[in-house]
Amino acid sequence: AVDVRSAGAATTLPADVVKVLPTVRSYNALVVLIPGVVTTTNDVVTGTTTTQFPIHGGRINEGRLMLDGVPVGGASSNSPTSYVMDAGATEEINFTAAGGLGETDSGGLVVNIVPKTGGNSTHGSLFVSGTGEKLQSNNLTPVLKNQGVTAASPLSKVYDVSGTIGGPIARDRVWYFVTAHRGGSTTDSTDVYYNLNAGDPAKWLYAPDASRRAYSDRLFENASARVTWQITPRNKVSAFWDEQTLCRTCTGATPA
Repeated sequence: AVDVRSAGAATTLPADVVKVLPTVRSYNALVVLIPGVVTTTNDVVTGTTTTQFPIHGGRINEGRLMLDGVPVGGASSNSPTSYVMDAGATEEINFTAAGGLGETDSGGLVVNIVPKTGGNSTHGSLFVSGTGEKLQSNNLTPVLKNQGVTAASPLSKVYDVSGTIGGPIARDRVWYFVTAHRGGSTTDSTDVYYNLNAGDPAKWLYAPDASRRAYSDRLFENASARVTWQITPRNKVSAFWDEQTLCRTCTGATPA
């Protein structure tokens, strides 16, 4: 079927689809599903990061992330953000690749996250996922060893836990929706080790400790709540609060 009434090119991912995708539930892991997008994070996405996502060869800063139509990013340039997209609190995600309306100031990909509002019956959900080093294969080939690589860089820990609940405050009039989310990952660094001479004032040179590999540890948390009031059959007002913490306990070789 061909839609002859619109010049827009858009894709919508319902929450049920986002939940079953075998990837991190963050915007930077989902934009790569749109044809023509080349992101600044092209490796395995294990957590939320500040990601730019140009499309069709456009400028690198043209991608836009929105929450229910409100831009999420720098106030002046709408720069990328580390916003955590909690799929459990998301009704759907809209990707507009071309032919958008006047709410954006560029022609790049627009990602709009639509939060859930609750309903007349109380429902909740719990999502738990994770993996570890024992579930991964080793890609340390003889070619890499000949180039000086002594060890692989496995994901020693990846996990994602979220819970949601929503329902009525006043039936057919006021609803609520609450969510809590926590996730993180730990990755060993390749050929980077702790210093045996660290803290020794008599030694100035670096000596690698082969028994202690450096690592990167990322942790992200968020909690949100939304209250929606149906004022009239055609008008409603909602208040949405979302508090996020990125890298609360990050340690190791992770940049601050």
